[in-house]
Amino acid sequence: MKKILNYLKDNKIVIIQTIILIGIFSIFVWVTSANYVKPIQLRDNDDISYEFDQANQILDGSNPYERVLKGNLLVNKKYATLFPLYYYFLATVSNFSNQIFKDFIKNYWYIIQAVHFLTAYLIFLYFRRENKGWLGLLAVAVFLLNRWTVNNTMVLKQDVISVMFLLLAVYILPKFPRLSFLTYGISIGIKHLSIFAFPIFVLYILKMKLKIKQVLILVAIFLIPIIIPSLPFLYSNPKAFFYSLMFSTTRAPISVGTTNFTGFEKLLVNYNNLGSTFAAFYLLLPRLPLLVLIFSSVILVFTKKIKFMAYLPVVYLIFTGLNPVYFVQYSMWITPFILFPNLEDYVFKKTD
Repeated sequence: MKKILNYLKDNKIVIIQTIILIGIFSIFVWVTSANYVKPIQLRDNDDISYEFDQANQILDGSNPYERVLKGNLLVNKKYATLFPLYYYFLATVSNFSNQIFKDFIKNYWYIIQAVHFLTAYLIFLYFRRENKGWLGLLAVAVFLLNRWTVNNTMVLKQDVISVMFLLLAVYILPKFPRLSFLTYGISIGIKHLSIFAFPIFVLYILKMKLKIKQVLILVAIFLIPIIIPSLPFLYSNPKAFFYSLMFSTTRAPISVGTTNFTGFEKLLVNYNNLGSTFAAFYLLLPRLPLLVLIFSSVILVFTKKIKFMAYLPVVYLIFTGLNPVYFVQYSMWITPFILFPNLEDYVFKKTD
C-alpha cells in the first residue's frame, strides 16, 4: 500500500494529465456519438459510400480507377483518387462486415474513434517528452474538439488515419528510421496530403549524412506501401491509374463550406473555354500561388529559417488557404500541429 501511495505521489502530475486526456476524449466521443450519422443517410450521399463500393470492386476483381477515363478531369464524379492501400484497407473492413454497408459503417465507426484516440495520444506524447504536458492537453483539445475534426468523424473521413501515421513517423524517426519511413509511406498510402511533410525526412537523410545504400534502403521501405498495392492497377490500366491520382491536381475549383474559391482561377484560366479537353498546363495555373508558397516554405525549412515543427502547421495552412479546391477535411490537417511551433526540432537535437 505504501508503495502505491508513493507512486501516486511521485507521478501525480502524470496521473492528473492522463485523467484529463481521457476526459477530453470522452467529451469527443460524447459529441460525435450525439451527431452519429446513420448508414442510410451516408449511403449514396457521402464519400465513404463510394469508397465502400470501390473497395468492394477490388474484392470482386474490378478496377475502380477505370471510371476516371469516362470524365474530363475537371468535374469529380466520385472517382477513386487515393492510393490502393486505402481501398485495400476498406476492403478488409468490408470483407469482415460481409460487404454489408450497414455493418461496415458500424465497424468502421469504432475504428475511426480508436484512431482519433491514438492520434490525440501521440500529440500529447510530443509535448510530454519536453515536459510540456499541460500545453499538450491544450493541443489535444484543439485537435479533438474543433468543428472540422467532429465533422470528419461524423462522415468517416480517412484523413485522421493518415495524420496518425504521419505523427507516428515523425515521432519515431530519430530512433527507428526504417520503421519511420515505412510508416510515412503508409500515411501517404492512406491519403497523399501527408506528402507535404517530405522535407522532414529529406532533412533527416542530409543531417545524418547517410551513405547511398542506406538512403536507397530507406526510400525502398518508404515506397513499399505505396508501390506494391499499386502494381495490379499499373499493370491493368496505367493510364486510368495515373489520371485518377492526378485528378486532385487538375479538378476545377470548388469550395464546400464557404462562399468563395481562392479567386485566382478567374485571373489565371478561363475554365469555360476548356470544355472536355485535358490541358494540364491550364488546369495547373490556378494552383500557381499555392505551389509558389509551398516551394517557398520548403526552402525556408531547408535553410533553417523556420523550424520543421513550425513548418508542419504552416504548410497545411498554406494548402488549405490557397488550394483552389476546398473541403472541410482540409482544415482538420492544421489542427494536430497548431501548437507544434512550441516544440524543439528534436530529430536533430542530439547531432547539432
